[in-house]
Amino acid sequence: MIIIDLYLKQEMSYQKIRDYLNDKNISGPEGKLWGISTIFEMLRENRLEQYAGTDFWNKENRQTLGTRFNPRDQWVEVKNAHPAIITEKELEQLLQRKVKARNNATSGKTNESPYLFTGKNLEGNPMFICSSCGGNVIGYRSSSRNWRKYICGQSRYKGKAGCPDNFMVDQKWLEQNIISEIETRYTMPEQIEEIIKEVQKDIQTGFKEYYSAIEEYNKQKNTLEQQVQRLLDAVKAGFDPSLIVDEANRLDN
Repeated sequence: MIIIDLYLKQEMSYQKIRDYLNDKNISGPEGKLWGISTIFEMLRENRLEQYAGTDFWNKENRQTLGTRFNPRDQWVEVKNAHPAIITEKELEQLLQRKVKARNNATSGKTNESPYLFTGKNLEGNPMFICSSCGGNVIGYRSSSRNWRKYICGQSRYKGKAGCPDNFMVDQKWLEQNIISEIETRYTMPEQIEEIIKEVQKDIQTGFKEYYSAIEEYNKQKNTLEQQVQRLLDAVKAGFDPSLIVDEANRLDN
């Protein structure tokens, strides 16, 4: 249904296929919502070839970190390797449909993102998250309309089923305002002086807590040593064993 009916015959985009499946409550892999990445994987060219009965050896790259596939000319192609679920004619039509979709694409993936505030910060947390669903905010561009925006990743990849908030924030406006705010807060002499004072205050508070913990530890250590010494003295003096047991129990507590 996805490959032939929705993608080939109805010429639905990945987004429309995703929305159709989620709106129909058709469960995705592992019972989760359908996302664009899953549909993209299903419709990769070499997967379409596999659906037509062809298989490949030496396709996966298991040596180079960050490289998923070996170059195509290194693959070993095996025709009629397994029963086909689509015909050769359908395969040809699907590959033509892929070319057509690529030519009409409004956005694409790049190795170096032109967006300042996507990905994770130095603490390993997302730069921005959507307040409606908690998903990561990502960069999105339209080549035909010549604009770049920040949008909710859940909304982009899973549609309304993933996030109801389909916002778009202009990239240039957002980045200029944030940079301007950073400059105002952290480059003025008086602001830097204030930051230094706050850091010093935090350091002093941290040291106070540290020394307080050390002092409490030493108190507990001294108390325990005194109790152990009393127990040893009782053993040497030949006290009633029951008294020694009582003292030992008190130490355990």
